[in-house]
Amino acid sequence: RLLADVHLEPHGLVQALRDPNGLVRETAARGLAGAGAGGALDALEAAGRDEADEVRLAASVALGRALRDSSAGRAWRSLARLAAEDPAAAVRAAARAQLESAQR
Repeated sequence: RLLADVHLEPHGLVQALRDPNGLVRETAARGLAGAGAGGALDALEAAGRDEADEVRLAASVALGRALRDSSAGRAWRSLARLAAEDPAAAVRAAARAQLESAQR
């Protein structure tokens, strides 16, 4: 699947998070970070459990952006789980950075 096939509105990005191609899933999570992720928390929480480190890293950033909207509690819990439990050090660090940034 080509990245150009991913529709860049939130619904299309949420759909792309289920794509078998990890690069498509990563790009979708990054797109949700830029588009405002609050309405896509279920999908981003699932992306935070993706098999690919890059997808979980992008989900961390998108969840960090969601800390600024009405879904902050859920986003905070998801980021705290990633910061504490993710097997990849880069994902743990990104999640911690998002949490720290939100506290400033």
